[in-house]
Parts: sequence; C-alpha cells; structure tokens
Amino acid sequence: MGKLSKDRRDIYYRRAKEDGYRARSAYKLLQLDDELHFLSPPSSSPLPSSSSSLFSFQDPLFHNERNLKKTEDKDRDEEEEEEEEKTLEEEESLGRYPHRAVDLCAAPGSWSQVLRRRLWLNYERKLSLYEKRKKKVSLSFQEEERKEQETSSSPQSDEATNSSSPSSSSSSLLLSPPSPPLIVAVDLQEMAPIPGVHTLQADITHETTIHSILQFFSNEPADIVVCDGAPDVTGIHDVDEFIQAHLLRAALTVVMKVLKPQGTFVCKVFRGEQIPLVYLQLLHLFHEVKCCKPAASRNSSIEAFVVCTGFRRLQSLSTSPLSMKGGGEAETKRRREKKKKIEQEEEGRSEEAQGSEEEEEIKRDEWREVAGYDGLARRNEENNERRNTQKKLVQEEEDKPREQREQEEEEEEESEEDEFGGVVEGCLVPFLACSDLNGYDADRNYNDVDESTYVFKPPTQPPLHPPYEQALQTKRHRLQKAAHQS
Repeated sequence: MGKLSKDRRDIYYRRAKEDGYRARSAYKLLQLDDELHFLSPPSSSPLPSSSSSLFSFQDPLFHNERNLKKTEDKDRDEEEEEEEEKTLEEEESLGRYPHRAVDLCAAPGSWSQVLRRRLWLNYERKLSLYEKRKKKVSLSFQEEERKEQETSSSPQSDEATNSSSPSSSSSSLLLSPPSPPLIVAVDLQEMAPIPGVHTLQADITHETTIHSILQFFSNEPADIVVCDGAPDVTGIHDVDEFIQAHLLRAALTVVMKVLKPQGTFVCKVFRGEQIPLVYLQLLHLFHEVKCCKPAASRNSSIEAFVVCTGFRRLQSLSTSPLSMKGGGEAETKRRREKKKKIEQEEEGRSEEAQGSEEEEEIKRDEWREVAGYDGLARRNEENNERRNTQKKLVQEEEDKPREQREQEEEEEEESEEDEFGGVVEGCLVPFLACSDLNGYDADRNYNDVDESTYVFKPPTQPPLHPPYEQALQTKRHRLQKAAHQS
C-alpha cells in the first residue's frame, strides 16, 4: 500500500517511471521548453493541401488541354518553390537550436535525458533535411545531364558534358552532413551512464571542471547550460535562499567560461526577499531574463526557474550586487564622487583649523617668552585640557538616552536602505506559469489506480551511491535483526 499511495500522491512521479525518466524533475524542463522553445522548435502544423490545381480543373475557363497543362506546370513549380522555401526556413530554424549542452548538478540525470531526447530529435530532423536536400541535388544534376545528353549532337558538347559531370559530383559532396549533438552532465555524485551523454564526476567550483568541459567540446563554447541543483532544504526560507544563491553564483562562474555569446542559461532559484538581487545580476549578464513556474513544480515550493537568453560575456563576476547593472554602476559612481567631495571638504576644514591653531600657539609662545613663561610646559597643559574636553564629549554621547541612540541608528539604516533600494527598484522580470493549467496538478492526489490490477513499477534508475546509503543499510540491518529476534 505504501508504494501505491506514493504513486497516487505524485502523478509526475508515476509518469516519470512510465516514460522512462529517472526523476519527476524531467517534466519541469519539458514544460519550460514547451513554453519558451529554447531546446527544440514548436511542433509544425501539417501543410494545408493545395487546391489550386483542383480549382483549375473545375473552372470553365480552363477546359482547353493546353491551358490545363500550363496551369499544372505552374502550380507544380509554385509548390516546389514553396517546399524549397519551407525547407530552407526549417534548416535555418533548426540551426538556431543548441548543439552543445552542459547539465550542471545533473544527478540522477533526468534533465540530461530530456536534453538527449530533444537535441537528438533536432539532429534527426537535420539529418532528414540533409538527405532530402542531397537527393534533390542529385536529381537536379541527373536532370541536367539528361538534358545535355539529349541536346548534344557534336563531340565538343560530349566533352563538355563529360567534364561537367565530375564537377557536379564534387559540388554534391559540398553538402556536409550534420554532426550529432554533444551533451556533458556534471555532478559530484556518481551517475549511471546515459547513452549519448558524457558524464563527468566533478565539482563545478573547480577550474579543472571547466577545462574538462571545454576539452570534450574541442574548446568550442556550449550553446546552452542548465542547472537543476539545490541544497538540502532546511525549511528556513532565508537560509535556503542564501545557499541557493551561492550555488547559482557557482553555476554562473562556469557559464562565464563555457557558454557562447547569445547562449541560453536555465537555472533553479528560490524566490524570496532577496530575489531582486539575483535578477539584477542576471540582467547584467543576459539580454532577457524570465522567471518561470512549471506545473510539475509544487505550489507549496518556493522554487522557480530563470530562463536567461542573450548571454553577454564579461571578464569576471563582480562581488558587489550594486554594480551588476548599468543603473547600479551610475549610482555607485555618483555616491563615490559625493563621498570623495565630502572627504575633501572635511580635510580642507581640518587643515584650516589646524593652521589657525598652530598660528595661535606660536603667538601665545611668543607672548609667553616675552612675559617670561615656559612655552613648552604651557603647551602640555593645553594638550591635557584638549584631551579632557574630547573625553567629555564622548561621555556625553554615551550618556544620551538609549531611545535617542536607537532612533539615530534606525535613521542611518533607513538612509542606507533607501540608497540601495534606488538601485534595485524597477528590477522586474516577466513571470510565466508554464504548461497547461488544466493538466496534472503536482499538489493533488489521483485515485485513478485500480488496486486489483495495479502493478508497481520501480524507478528507472536509482542513485548508485547516494549520501544516505549508509543510513539505509543501518536501518535495514536493524529491521532484519528485530525480525529475527521476534
């Protein structure tokens, strides 16, 4: 009953086992791609049947056979031109979709499976278009050769035909077949192999991991980088958001070295109070940022996914969140200039005050020498008086009422927040609810399973060596021991 209740409780968990995915998170990436199409083009609608030739037969103006033949030829030529234009558009469209992909924090490998299926589907379409174009080119060359043979009557024309045939075959070889996609899956944990995916057990915070990825791509940049990594949640949203932001920063470090310009980055985030700062950083690195919530993600979860397109490569990541946007840089520069101006004014006033004090001391010393006083001893006394005065001022500041001091500190904090809020203000990104809202609900229980005919299906690929493996073995050993004793 426990296994059945789990299948009832989570419809995406059951579907993942039925569809051969290693985890339910695969549907999150599928729903994101179905909405934004960053992995594969939308499904093409069937071509409408051409009715022009039928219309020509039914029209009384075209009863003449000659006119009918001309119309058919014209329609055939138009159809061929339309088909060729459609093929070119499809080839150009498929060329915009990723060929090299990186999956960070990939274990157990469900997102890598989605990448493999979608990218290899694009590859099959490219291969089909290549075969179609190759066949069309060969047919056109054969048609040209046939026409030349029919029209040739002199030996010179035969020689020209023979000399043109090898050029035709050589030009047909210029059509190079598409290369299969390259996918790298990186994770600290050991992953079971996935056909068509290069698994790499490594740490994304190490520089050697970046070199290994680029080495697999023959030092070519990746077209897309995805990351579904998340820490072990504590339930404290602020802590979880903070740790997830650091994980996102580690992924961005890899993106800076691996992703090509105008590339795409998809990553999980935790939406909390500080999420505008994350948007601020991403908007400085990418042309467009969208926050998406797929239907496979539970409503009770604070997770969401940012889909970033139009990558702009920088030399390094700035640690200051205020300098991660054009407005932030201008604001920071203005504040620095203002602070520098205030410091210069304070230094000027202090120098003037110091100069006037020195002049007064010199005059007093001259008067004391004339009057017969010891100037050095007198200066020591005045310095002691000055120190005592400063101590009194400090003591008065400390003796201020506690409420007054707290109020002054709050005013200072509010001024700092207002200054920082001016930079973050207006940093909004579009929010999208992906997938059909009338479809499956991740938070709902589905009791459509018949217990009499139910057959439990195990997960597609359990983790090889999970962190909790030792705890499970200890628990099983304890249960077996208790069963033997009873």
